[in-house]
Order: sequence, then C-alpha cells, then structure tokens
Amino acid sequence: MSMSQPPNAPPRLDSVSPALAATAAAPGEDAPRDEADAEIFVWFEDLRRRSGRGAAGLPECLLPLSARLRVLERRYAEGHLHLLRAVRLRCTGPSAGHVAMLYVGALAAGTLARILTGRRGREAWIATYGDGAI
Repeated sequence: MSMSQPPNAPPRLDSVSPALAATAAAPGEDAPRDEADAEIFVWFEDLRRRSGRGAAGLPECLLPLSARLRVLERRYAEGHLHLLRAVRLRCTGPSAGHVAMLYVGALAAGTLARILTGRRGREAWIATYGDGAI
C-alpha cells in the first residue's frame, strides 16, 4: 500500500501484478501456470442478494475473450439471458493474465469472480453442475 492511500483503502488495481492476482485467486498446486492448454472455471457472485447493490452476474459482452481464450460452457443468471453466473473457459498459453483480467473485469461490472483452475476447478464444476457438464 502506498503512503498516499488511506490506511483502510483496498489496493490499487494497477499495483497488483497478474501473477499475484492469479496466485490469490487459486493458491497452492492448482495455481495457474504457463501451461499449453488449461481450463479456467469462474463463478460470478450475485452481490444484489448480499448488499442490495451490484450485479447478478457478469454481462457476457464483458468476457475478455481472445484467440487464446474461448468459452466451453456458459451458465446464465436466472431471469437474465445476458448475465453469466458461471463460465468454463479453455486457455491456450499462459493463463495468469486471463485470470487477472476476469477478476478485474468482474469487479468493474459490480460482481465478484470466484476463479479456480485445474483439478479443484473441475471438481467444483462437477459438484455444482453434475458429471454430464464436462
């Protein structure tokens, strides 16, 4: 934290490196690595239920898609055909930058992103949407 920020202020987004954001999103052995092909599992929290403000999910148009990141599966928020409540992505190449962009994009849209990769992400996705989902 810099000296120009108040003591209780959240860290500035430009001061957090993508590698640090990726480690914070999924610590341990499942942290994003520079893999040839990785899956990223993302759940967007409905902040309206907690605080009455915020978004029910992430607008699909705000996904940071590129040639190296494509959608494998989408789950929409109930009653909102354009808001994602969860998404499963395939990333080719380094995934840490994509994880950071997903997290920051969700914050900018007024929601929180829960991001997992690897075995833990796959297990959580199957537990939430069943075996046939993958």
